[in-house]
Amino acid sequence: MHDGEYRWMLDSGTPRFGPDGDSIGFVGSCIDMHDSVQAEEMLRS
Repeated sequence: MHDGEYRWMLDSGTPRFGPDGDSIGFVGSCIDMHDSVQAEEMLRS
């Protein structure tokens, strides 16, 4: 985060290729799962 805090993220990406086989970039997403991970850790302790 901009304030220096680290967070748990789940990310996924897939390369995209043009008709000639050249790489044209990636399509991807990131899901912030920090709150879920913290809740699981609290339940375990």
